[in-house]
Amino acid sequence: MSENDIIAGEVSDIVDGENIYVETQQDGGNRDRMCAAKELVHINRIKLDNVVWLTGTYTRKLLETILWHRKVTCRIKSRERGGTIFADVYLS
Repeated sequence: MSENDIIAGEVSDIVDGENIYVETQQDGGNRDRMCAAKELVHINRIKLDNVVWLTGTYTRKLLETILWHRKVTCRIKSRERGGTIFADVYLS
């Protein structure tokens, strides 16, 4: 995956105030854009109204309220060797 690729799916888990798991929608067999069924996404930037970005338990609880089981679009900025995607996250 290269910078500015996009994945979309449903948030299946909130790890902490900066990392979420996204159940991705597979891209109909296009091998250039294949992604795992479940991706760990580190939130680089998030577009949400009225959210002050804090870290820790408060932010995790806030993200659970806003994102859990919601559809999101992730604009990928990079991927680390361990597989974690760094992305800007938007509610779909």
